[in-house]
Amino acid sequence: MLDHGYTGVGFREISDLRQAPDLQAMRHLVTREMPGEKKGAIGNYAAQLNAFANKIAIGDTVVLPRTRDGILAFGIVTGEYEY
Repeated sequence: MLDHGYTGVGFREISDLRQAPDLQAMRHLVTREMPGEKKGAIGNYAAQLNAFANKIAIGDTVVLPRTRDGILAFGIVTGEYEY
């Protein structure tokens, strides 16, 4: 991600987040695309994905923890969410 100037989330089971414009819609999306998950997990995942797709805005600072290196990478959001 650092080499190509983007950030992302690791929910490969979930399709394009643009179809869920708010938290309630995101819960429905997660419930549909991750059947069998517990209600608490669905709420947690939906909140994370909603923040990523619908709350982060151009100009916001993002932090990427690089756990293998023990460092943090910082960036500024310069574009809208893409799938």
